[in-house]
Amino acid sequence: MTSNTIYLTRAKYFEEKRKLLLEFSNCKGKRTKTFPFFPRFYLDKRVPFPELKNILSNYNPQKFALKKRPNSFEVIASTFKDLKCLANLCLEAFGKRPQVIEPERQFLLLKGWAYFDGFEFSNEHPVNLGKSNFPRIKIGPLDDSLQGTLCQMMEQDSRLGENFVKGLALSKILKIPVESVPEKCFEQLELFLENLLFKNSFASFGESSGAGQESVPEFPKNSNSVEMDFSELWPVLLTRPFYNLGFDSLDCDCCKPGGLFKENVLPNSLARARFLSEGLYFKPVVSEFGESFHCRNPLKENRARLKQEFCLPYLPVGPFSRGQESEIMLCDALKLSSEGKAELLDKTELHWFCLKKESFVSKELVRMNRRIVLLLRQLEEIEKNAFQLHGLMAESTLSTNPDFLLKKALLRELRAIYCSVAKHLTNSKSGVFSPSLSNAVSAVQAETMSRFGKLLKEHNGRVLRTSQERALVRTETPMSAAKEFSKREKLPVLISQVKKAPLKRL
Repeated sequence: MTSNTIYLTRAKYFEEKRKLLLEFSNCKGKRTKTFPFFPRFYLDKRVPFPELKNILSNYNPQKFALKKRPNSFEVIASTFKDLKCLANLCLEAFGKRPQVIEPERQFLLLKGWAYFDGFEFSNEHPVNLGKSNFPRIKIGPLDDSLQGTLCQMMEQDSRLGENFVKGLALSKILKIPVESVPEKCFEQLELFLENLLFKNSFASFGESSGAGQESVPEFPKNSNSVEMDFSELWPVLLTRPFYNLGFDSLDCDCCKPGGLFKENVLPNSLARARFLSEGLYFKPVVSEFGESFHCRNPLKENRARLKQEFCLPYLPVGPFSRGQESEIMLCDALKLSSEGKAELLDKTELHWFCLKKESFVSKELVRMNRRIVLLLRQLEEIEKNAFQLHGLMAESTLSTNPDFLLKKALLRELRAIYCSVAKHLTNSKSGVFSPSLSNAVSAVQAETMSRFGKLLKEHNGRVLRTSQERALVRTETPMSAAKEFSKREKLPVLISQVKKAPLKRL
């Protein structure tokens, strides 16, 4: 960064002027720049356009514009107050209120800018330098440097300093002021996915309940079991060229498969099966299907009793009599067919992903992964230089190096969001929840875990318990199994062994 670099520190929307003011700062001073801005929201295309046009015409037509987008209808308003009134009209008419994002965040998302980004001015226009260096600015009534304030925090209370830098990192990632950064991971992921939908002119699907994110379940451990972490694998599987899962890439018109075994058929497709055994129960690959079957079908007490008697972590599907036909998930139908317990019939309800157009979820996850790799390289370079210059004092020097601390915080928070996207997409409490996408993600995760379990059986191991992100397994060579599985699946080695916490001495 040069001495001319100036940092975006504040954004303020002025309703009466229909403008947005940005404040840029560095250690030399401040300057401002105003931009005309008209806020907007997006509506799902399942809303009938003529009806939407008629409803909104009750408002002053000079105060808004209605446009058709490829995946949504866009409503652009004269002011934010007008936008909220138009959103309320949609709520009254269609029972759902569009996601209305604050104007400052809308502007930053449309520009691709973030708080504390570094800029240089060219012909009075700010140019983003695209760096992730610590902002060199002054704060407070005494004009203390932000850099000096952080160093004092780290020397007096390192946890306070780390939390401060974490706030800066999340502010940059989520495009919100530091003081607005939520503490809960659930709320951070909500903001991240709201931003992603808005950037891609896509309507959100509902309203968040504000529920907290579930903690990672604790498995009962013993000396013969190992816990494996799949959380870094899931974002890779969501991307192209694997499953290309996203709001805009499922059941497309251009890639409808001609049969069960086409490359883009998803495991949550439904297949009609005829059962070949009497009184058959089976373990569903996707536990949610078992719960859905249980709610929709009689003999609930039988399934509940089996679950309790055999201490099953899932509800079994069944019972089925010989010759009975039923629609079940394709992944279950293929498994039962291979075991001689059922035969597939022609009738199917296929679900698939697009082979031609990459989903915007996939694109964003690929971008995040590249940024994570870049930050890792930058941190390695800073550490290498520190050890060359300071030797044994390098760690002490790095602990108060603002650039190093910010990049480290950005890496940690980006990784946390990156590894949690798949889980959040299956959370029905989320405001961006889509049942079709959730079913696809859950099925891909469950089938992947199932294939990993088959590999373990080949090596006299087994999966004892699973959650959405982890599996408790019994095997003498966990990492060898992870590497062999990755090789078979043509995946990077991303399944890791969870390190056991050291025992505390009394």
